[in-house]
Amino acid sequence: MLQLWSNVRVAFGDQPDLVELSEKLSQNFEFLYNKEVVTYVEKFTDYAKAGCISDQMKKDINDFIASTSQIPKAPWDEGVCKVCGIDRDDDSVLLCDKCDAEYHKYCLNPPLARIPEGNWYCPSCNGGKHATQDVTERAQITGKRSSKKFQGEINCLYLEALTHLSAVIEEKEYWEYSVGE
Repeated sequence: MLQLWSNVRVAFGDQPDLVELSEKLSQNFEFLYNKEVVTYVEKFTDYAKAGCISDQMKKDINDFIASTSQIPKAPWDEGVCKVCGIDRDDDSVLLCDKCDAEYHKYCLNPPLARIPEGNWYCPSCNGGKHATQDVTERAQITGKRSSKKFQGEINCLYLEALTHLSAVIEEKEYWEYSVGE
C-alpha cells in the first residue's frame, strides 16, 4: 500500500489538493489497519498464549488461516501497465530496472517515442523526475544553463516541437502517431 500512495504522490505531484487527499487517505488506511487488523492479531495472540481457546475454535481459526494464507494478487501486481492497467502490446512495455514495474511507453508522461537503451527507471523509482529534468541537470553540470542564448535556443526548440505536436494531434488520434512524429 505504501507504493500505491507513493505512486499517487508522484503522478499528481503538481496538484496539491490531490496530494493532500492521498495523504489523508493514507493516514486513514494506517489508522484502520492498526485498529482492525493489528488489534485483532494481538487479541488472538493473547488468547492463544493464555490457553483461552477451545479445540473447536483452534480448528476453525487454523482453517481460516489456511484459507487466507494465499493472498490474491492486486491488479497492479499482475504484470500489467501501472498507468492503464492493461496487459497487452508487450512490444511497447518498459520494465523498470529497479522495481520491475511495467509501463507502456505511450502511457508515460511525457510518452516515449521508443524504448530507451540501457537502464530505465519508472517514475516512482526516479522520484517523479521527467526526462526534461535530466536534461536540465546535465545543462547545469556543463555550465550552459546560465547562458541566456542557450535558454533561448531551448525555448525555441521546445515551441517548435510543441507547434508540430499540436498540428499532428489535430490530424490523428494518439495511437496513429509514428515514431518520427
